Amino acid sequence: MGTLAGRENFRNRRRLVLPILSAVLLAAPFLHSVAQVHFLLLLAISFTGMAWLGEICARLFRLETVVQSPAVFTRVLLGQAGMVILWLVLSPLTWGWRVGLGLSSGLPLIVLILLCVTLWTRRRFLYKALVPRTGDAAWTLLALLGGLLLIKAATHYSFRAGALGLDTHQHIAFTLDLFNAGYPKLTAGHSDWLEKYPKMLHLISALWAWPGFGAHIGPFVKIQPVLQATLAVFAFAEVTLLWMQQRAVSVSAQRIWAATLVVLLGYAILRGTLFLYPVDDLNSTGRLAAFSTLLLPALCAMLAWLEPNHSRRPWLLAWLSMPLAAAMAAKLNPSLAIGFVSFSAPAWALLVVPLWWRAPAVAGKVVVPMLGIAVGGVLGGLLLFTDPYYLQLLAEALPPVRQIVEQTLGLHMLATPAELSQTSDAFLAHIAQVLRWELWYGPQPVFSAQYLPESQQLLGQRLLPITRLMVALTVVLGIAMLTIAPETIRRRRTFALLVVAQFALIVAVAVALRISNITTLALGHETLEASLLSTYTQRYIGLLSMYAVMLHWILLLASLVTAADAMLQWRLPQWSAGRVVSRSVSTLVVMAALTVVVGFITIDIKGVTPADQGWTFPITEAKVRAFQRAESQLPQDAVVLAPAYAIVLNGREDWVLPSMYVTPYLPFAQRDYLFNVRLGSGYGYFAKDLRAMFCRSQVEQTRAELHRAGVTHLLVHRWNGQSDERALDGQYCLTGYRQLGAGGKPVATGPDGLVFYRLDP
Repeated sequence: MGTLAGRENFRNRRRLVLPILSAVLLAAPFLHSVAQVHFLLLLAISFTGMAWLGEICARLFRLETVVQSPAVFTRVLLGQAGMVILWLVLSPLTWGWRVGLGLSSGLPLIVLILLCVTLWTRRRFLYKALVPRTGDAAWTLLALLGGLLLIKAATHYSFRAGALGLDTHQHIAFTLDLFNAGYPKLTAGHSDWLEKYPKMLHLISALWAWPGFGAHIGPFVKIQPVLQATLAVFAFAEVTLLWMQQRAVSVSAQRIWAATLVVLLGYAILRGTLFLYPVDDLNSTGRLAAFSTLLLPALCAMLAWLEPNHSRRPWLLAWLSMPLAAAMAAKLNPSLAIGFVSFSAPAWALLVVPLWWRAPAVAGKVVVPMLGIAVGGVLGGLLLFTDPYYLQLLAEALPPVRQIVEQTLGLHMLATPAELSQTSDAFLAHIAQVLRWELWYGPQPVFSAQYLPESQQLLGQRLLPITRLMVALTVVLGIAMLTIAPETIRRRRTFALLVVAQFALIVAVAVALRISNITTLALGHETLEASLLSTYTQRYIGLLSMYAVMLHWILLLASLVTAADAMLQWRLPQWSAGRVVSRSVSTLVVMAALTVVVGFITIDIKGVTPADQGWTFPITEAKVRAFQRAESQLPQDAVVLAPAYAIVLNGREDWVLPSMYVTPYLPFAQRDYLFNVRLGSGYGYFAKDLRAMFCRSQVEQTRAELHRAGVTHLLVHRWNGQSDERALDGQYCLTGYRQLGAGGKPVATGPDGLVFYRLDP
């Protein structure tokens, strides 16, 4: 008996160690610096923590199919949503820790304590969760591709620590600010401005970055588009595989599906799409990182398909996820509210309707859905109400809320001009005209171009037309297998979820395309906000098309393999048990694994290079730490005047940007700066303010303005070998540093010639 127990423990330890050793060996070809190793370890710790919380969520909602499977990406996706909710609920504690006690690291400590508490209270599940569940080669192939994808993206985006462009500059700063606060922070930096910017991307990035306690914030922000899309696509694949297993598809067929899928997805990721680097400089990072949120309700509905009809908790999760994900999408970017309504809602509804039809009694058809909507609505409402962007929108619309913001909270609101030029009646008439044009009188694209539209993110010339054709064929095949196939095949209902999911995806993308066209025609580009909303909504269709291609291949390959397996089992019940078939399938699995590994090692990401970065330049994590050590020598309430210049982007957006030498460091600033891309104390300043202060030789007025802003220090770039006297002879536009009140010896010295001087305006 003891010998058997010892053998079992040895096998369990081997099952735990082998994946870790495999991950280390797979990561080795991609690692070129210590910073990459450090970031990859932090990402692995965070990934494991999310998976553990996902395990708890799966058990809480009694997702028995997931609990008994090795579906790690599904767990991580559930764990991420659970982490957001727990952070929101526990935010009074982090607020008291930071504001009441004045202590730091509240967010990473609360996550660490949360994980420790759950590990202790759920310790009877811990060993089962830590030891990987026995999975077939199909699961191994999915894990291999997903792991390679995350390793490649992690090492690429952590090779340099800084921002890629203007958007990632701001997002890194927002994330670090939220990370340091630990609670739903409303203000811009250390100022008392209500910061009108949605903060969901920064919350997710900060929650993923908890193991570093502030280190590698830049890579954790930059990897979010790839990370979130990977979680969505691979969770979708895992749910599809769980369905195939549940419907008794043979093991050989599952392996054939997985081998074919990982090769096709590997090609799509590396060659056929811009999955790893979807947009130059990762501009609009929040929208790029939204796909897991947009797909979450549909995935939760698919999970409910895997459970028995009488299971109420999976059914509750399917309804709860809808309003919660809607709030998360709107908190990522306001334009995603349109994307959610047009894509997520139709896909979710088409997947939920068959489940609602089979739900037992009034409790399943009315009570559980209403409870899920209510709970999800409350949580989503709290997420939005504690977001500074939506709080300002409420304050602008409702005088009582404005009174709370300005008088109770003591915050200032940046005045925003009213840009609606049409009355409500005129706007409704315009909408009616737009609808008639888009849906009837205007040029109508063929249907295949609606459910899989053209996209700049698709590079393969043949990928889109082949996918369109295969989608049409497999939908017909699935319907045939449900209706006219032999009775033994129809009785298993193997194709029900596959057909419904394909149909939901087709309709959702087509609806999203038409609504994006309607939005563009209705809003136009007359005002800046209307132009941004129209542009962002239209651009997201390209991203949806890229992701939809991958989801369609998951489903259509499942339909083809399942159909072939069903016919073979009908005619030859033991077809997959033969030695020839087994060896052939094993050879196919090995070849697929080798193809994926070699492809990911040899093919580089089409990413940003230092030569492409004109506004900023790359820096390492070590230099970021050196800059923050220099900053630490300044008082906590210091406000630093940083070199900057004025620019108008796109002919409409008015920006004040830091100059080249200080640019890459300012996203990681721990003190307040004037000016830093409208961050912190520079929030209320525009290009005209910069020109008025420094380019018109009005020294007294400028010094008075700096005094009102609380400026205490000046950041200067000092050339190698240059003396402090010569450095202070420099000018801010037409105004000299000494005229502004700068002088004395350096207070602190940072990397790349950056020096802090005392400034007394």
